[in-house]
Parts: sequence; C-alpha cells; structure tokens
Amino acid sequence: MENTFDQILKLSTTTFQNYEHEIIHPGRPTVWHFMAINKRSRKNYLVYCVTAIKKVAPLIDMALEQKDKHSRLVVVCKSCEQEDLQVAKEKNYCLVTSQTLDDYNYDMTVAKLATGKVSTSDLGIVDFGRVITKQ
Repeated sequence: MENTFDQILKLSTTTFQNYEHEIIHPGRPTVWHFMAINKRSRKNYLVYCVTAIKKVAPLIDMALEQKDKHSRLVVVCKSCEQEDLQVAKEKNYCLVTSQTLDDYNYDMTVAKLATGKVSTSDLGIVDFGRVITKQ
C-alpha cells in the first residue's frame, strides 16, 4: 500500500497530465517534486507535495526564492487550515488539498469521457473512489 506522500505525488502528477501539462522531473536537486508545463498557455507550475503543511514552511520559503519569475509554486497537501490559505495568498503561491486535486481530476476525466476524447480502456487503473460512467 502506498503511503500518503506517494498518493499525493501520484495524484498531483496524474491531475496535471490529465489537464495536458507536460511533467518534467528536475535533473538537479530542488525543493519541488516536478514541473508541470502547459505549452498552449505557456504556464509553468512548480509542484511541491507535502503531507503536513505546518512542517515545511521554511522549505516553501526556499522554493519561492529559487523559482523563476515565469513559474508559479503549487503546494499540494493532504489538508490545510484557513490560516494556511491566507499565508499562501500573502506569499503568492497556490495551496491546494489532495481532495481538491482529486475533484479536478475526476471532473476532467468525466468531461473527456463525455466528449469521447478518452475511452475507459485508455484510463488504465484509476481509483477515484467513485464510479465513472460515459453518458
């Protein structure tokens, strides 16, 4: 069974791929776990996955210092408080829970199934904890 961190990392990667972002794992040590690039919109996201937001505040500050001006830091955590969201807003990074990403991933998958852009056989093993049916 995967641990919580591995689940968050896998969900984050899958969600960005589902939204047609290219996933690039850094070739050198960085604070973030991967970069998601959307070539159509030219947006770059530096994705940092954590299990507990309170424990990594100094690392988030370090990531903000290391990122370039064309990239946005996205911190994905299991859960967060309103206070954590306020800090993220003040420091100009995106803080999102794994549940929110799961919802985005589910919605995009359902939309792709409905439009025929993907078939259930293309999905492989996807466990959203929900049943996905083509309408």
